[in-house]
Amino acid sequence: FLSPVAAEICPNILTGKMCQKLSAGRFKVKWHKHSSFRPLWSDGLLTLWAASELIPRGNFIGLKRGSNAVKERIAWAHYVSTAKPSTHLVEVTDEQHSGFFAKHPRDEL
Repeated sequence: FLSPVAAEICPNILTGKMCQKLSAGRFKVKWHKHSSFRPLWSDGLLTLWAASELIPRGNFIGLKRGSNAVKERIAWAHYVSTAKPSTHLVEVTDEQHSGFFAKHPRDEL
């Protein structure tokens, strides 16, 4: 059940058909562990954290530094905790513009 406010913000309901895994498509969506956060506010006990470094980097050094994939993680909200959070975020990859020889535009992501 959605509240009137939630129904106004999110009028469409996610159905099971929308969540089926496809064998092909332009965008790939995965859950990835994320631990890079920066503090926004603190009262000494609780801290408000915002996710940072939402564009993943590759693990290579030198000429192959960075990732050949056009991808970004989505932070849905801020986190309140007593310690730095570690959680999973949704990562969206644009398969059409990813690869070694692609131009890697990020504007459509």
